[in-house]
Amino acid sequence: MKKICALVLFVLSFSLMAEEIKISGGAAPLNNVFKKIQSAYEASSGNKLILAENGPDLAFIELEKGLIDGASGGVGFEDWMKMMAEKGHPVANPTDYKYRVVGKDIVTVVASKDVTKKELSNDDLKKIFTGAVKNWKDVGGSDLPIKLVLGENIPGTLKVFKKQAMGDAEYAPSTVTGAKTAVDVVAVVAKTPGSIGVSAKGVDFSAVALPKTEIFGRPITFITKGAPSEKVQKMLDFIAKEGKKLGVD
Repeated sequence: MKKICALVLFVLSFSLMAEEIKISGGAAPLNNVFKKIQSAYEASSGNKLILAENGPDLAFIELEKGLIDGASGGVGFEDWMKMMAEKGHPVANPTDYKYRVVGKDIVTVVASKDVTKKELSNDDLKKIFTGAVKNWKDVGGSDLPIKLVLGENIPGTLKVFKKQAMGDAEYAPSTVTGAKTAVDVVAVVAKTPGSIGVSAKGVDFSAVALPKTEIFGRPITFITKGAPSEKVQKMLDFIAKEGKKLGVD
């Protein structure tokens, strides 16, 4: 009986010590970092990662309000701050926030499988995504109307692609609506003839075509309001030490 009581007390004390770490971010950080380390980290620490998929702009606002422990996005810190200003939410004191790069991601161009163009130059991509061309035949493909699919909640992904592939030219409006996340973009492209979009590494691409392009890389940044708390710092230390073994780039 005493052994049973001792065991119950141990389990209760362990559960009381366990803490939640709330992280909000886009598909790039969640799929390429936090979901990869989640099981191993929770098993080793006893803490629980609560992951919510949002674009970096929404994640930052949640962090600002104190609703989460950390925000993460596939964008560098300076570009993140610029993006917040562009979204109408300028950050008054960026130095109040601490950040570190916890991984890296590749922005991936996806197309429907009926698109016959197998390789796209940056000039092709710029013409397509700015709307300068409307048909695949104008970039050496078959006679098929081009349909753009732009995710509503992946501004970090779109910003990196715009800068690296399009020379910061403006996007044409999305032809097909309904895609919010990087996963949604792939799903919509898969069922829409002549479509093209951009997504993030770590998504299942089996239902779409992947035209050959230049590699568009980006850092995965993690931000806290002020210095990381003790529990968050331990998680960051775990990523730094064990991340590569668990598939984090």
